[in-house]
Amino acid sequence: MESLKVMIEKAKKANACDEAIRELEKLNSIEEVMKHEKAPEWISWYAENVIKGRWNEAEDIIRTNPFYNKLYQKYISATVH
Repeated sequence: MESLKVMIEKAKKANACDEAIRELEKLNSIEEVMKHEKAPEWISWYAENVIKGRWNEAEDIIRTNPFYNKLYQKYISATVH
């Protein structure tokens, strides 16, 4: 997995919201990101806007939030050909 710094730079290039970037920059590791209360939101956004596809390793975290899980599943369903 990429470093947190690289992931934040990719998110910036994909026009992530400034507030989320500021919060992410306060964290020290990807593990901290994955445990954060906003992780499902951030991860589902990252999958759609940076990875542009499924993020299998992070799906358990996305599933913890019904709203973001539904958005993620809708996105994944639309990208599967």
